[in-house]
Amino acid sequence: MKRGKNMKRIISLLVAIATALSMGVVTTSALTAADEYTAKVVNPPGMELFWVSVSDIKLDISFSGSTASCSGRIAGNANVNSITATFTLKRVNTNGTTTTVKTWNESSSSRTLNFSGTYSPVSSGQTYRLEVSATAKTTSGGSESVSDSFTKKY
Repeated sequence: MKRGKNMKRIISLLVAIATALSMGVVTTSALTAADEYTAKVVNPPGMELFWVSVSDIKLDISFSGSTASCSGRIAGNANVNSITATFTLKRVNTNGTTTTVKTWNESSSSRTLNFSGTYSPVSSGQTYRLEVSATAKTTSGGSESVSDSFTKKY
């Protein structure tokens, strides 16, 4: 009986890892062996994402009165020479769906992109999600698409 439980646990673990990898693999194109990179592991709830050219993404939302202040930072590794990104602020509705309230398009001609933006009006008691979808271009001509999100209740 104990052997069967262990086998079920191992199979469950393997299925979870396979699912995480299939959902978390980012798209890359034209990355060459000349690209020196460090993989970054990020641990959102339930899965791991592996980034090749991006070392870190930080997102934040703060509230003051009826204004949400959103910020973000995308850091590329040494092989990154530009980053473009779309930041989207969404209101999370009571039924779990989201409504986009503001979108910002940003770019940087360096390996770091810093973002800040505000949106008004926001309502106390509501939950908001800041999402980012970005592309980091490498010195060898390759690119990597990454995304992340941050959710906060006001």
